Amino acid sequence: MITTPDGTIVCETVLTPVCAENEPCRIIVAVMRDITERKKREHELQKMKQRLKASEERYRKLVEFLPEAIIVFNREGRIIYVNIAAVKLLGAKQKKDIVGNFIWKFLYNQAQAPKKMRQRWQKALGVQSSFIEELLRLDGKMIYSEVLLSSIEYGGEPAIQGIFRDVTERINYERQLEFLAFHDPLTGLPNRRLFLDIVSQSIEEAKQTKKGLAVMYLDMDHFKDVNDTLGHEIGDQLLKRFAKRLKENIGANAVPCRIGGDEFLVLFKDIKKRADIEKLVRRLYKNIQEPYKIKEYEIKVTISIGIAVYPADGTTPKELIRRADQALYEAKIERNSYRFYIQ
Repeated sequence: MITTPDGTIVCETVLTPVCAENEPCRIIVAVMRDITERKKREHELQKMKQRLKASEERYRKLVEFLPEAIIVFNREGRIIYVNIAAVKLLGAKQKKDIVGNFIWKFLYNQAQAPKKMRQRWQKALGVQSSFIEELLRLDGKMIYSEVLLSSIEYGGEPAIQGIFRDVTERINYERQLEFLAFHDPLTGLPNRRLFLDIVSQSIEEAKQTKKGLAVMYLDMDHFKDVNDTLGHEIGDQLLKRFAKRLKENIGANAVPCRIGGDEFLVLFKDIKKRADIEKLVRRLYKNIQEPYKIKEYEIKVTISIGIAVYPADGTTPKELIRRADQALYEAKIERNSYRFYIQ
């Protein structure tokens, strides 16, 4: 370091002795290079690193104990920081189980990762809006998480901060409410509301394909006797077993529905001729009447069925159901039988 009238400069010095042969060295050549600017830059860089470290430490102190899971990852998706809540959210035991992995690893539907996920996340990042993502924890459990992304600087490099909040319970509750709005709570079958929508859609499809449809209206004969003699608990179990057997015996191209009590509807699609319906009904009769073993009871069930065919008997869902109900009324005169609607 040398002090001059203009100030202090920092020099890098190389000393080289100059010696004559067989003489002691009396001359030393000094080569000096001004490295003042380099040292200034190194000093500034060191100060910057210290500021970044202090800033990073402040950031960690700020988010480390937040209840929301914080995950920071770089532009390639590699995770560089997680807080304690994120460790818990992702089913890990410690941070090192997560840090260093790509965020795409925790996407439940990994067939979408990383391209589609990046596109969706980049869009959300641009508008600063939250979205729901299905995540796969390290313990194999799937959860729903609300995600809010923002751009930050971490360690002096551009990064993305994700705030993750577990909303699995809320999503499951909402889906349960949605399911109950369109399904019978006892049997899980579609309810009348959903059935009407399905029939309406199927009619539109039938107009294009020129194929027929049939709506079957059925109820269990003497079901009230089961409730009266064995109790409503046994009656409910019988309805559940009956609905399951009904669904198993109508084929993949049919839709069952429980209206209420012991009354059910079935939509048969792609019907070509009346014989197709009769074949399905006979199979249903045979299998539905096998005894039901519930607790210590063995219950035998018979059914009455009314059938209306599209387009001959009606061209709207309500009309087809009404005509099938009228045919059911005729079948119930004898019971354990089926009738087609007759004008």
